[in-house]
Amino acid sequence: SIYGQPFAPFGGDEAAQNAVIDAVFTDFLEYDLEIVAERPASGDYTMAVTSPTNPAGGSVLGIAPLDCFDGMPNNVVFAFHGAGDMYGPSGIAGTISHEAGHSYGLEHVNDPSDIMNPSNSGGDPTFHDSCLPLVDPMVVCGGAHMPFCADGTGQNEHQELLEIFGPRTPDTNAPVVVIASPDHNE
Repeated sequence: SIYGQPFAPFGGDEAAQNAVIDAVFTDFLEYDLEIVAERPASGDYTMAVTSPTNPAGGSVLGIAPLDCFDGMPNNVVFAFHGAGDMYGPSGIAGTISHEAGHSYGLEHVNDPSDIMNPSNSGGDPTFHDSCLPLVDPMVVCGGAHMPFCADGTGQNEHQELLEIFGPRTPDTNAPVVVIASPDHNE
């Protein structure tokens, strides 16, 4: 719990939950990180708590720490959505990815087609590979943005995420199929 209250589960059936997970995977498709539905037993990870419980009020869709470029942050972010809300899987994923982006040092940008835009208008925003101007007048993570946007007043999320995670490496292992049942004696 946070704010002294428990959070309700996301709800919906497995297909609804998997649709959101798949959409988050698509948001981070170009980066070498793993998107999972269960909390890892160990290692570095960012946990996204996704719940219709919203202690911050209806106009706030999520909260996260702004963690300026410290490698792989271990943070908890919140997306205030539940199954069947008006945003659909890609809109919910946009909030999750936006809040995770803050935990990786990304700030708000002024482009509605970008995941780090402060307003979620639905659709399917992406992390852009260009220097976008920051929305907030006080730049918090300017030093992290400067290698990718020289003046430090903008950010290139794609390049920053590549710096943190590296590019996704393709799975080149051939699939293996095993027939476990029935065995040859049945």
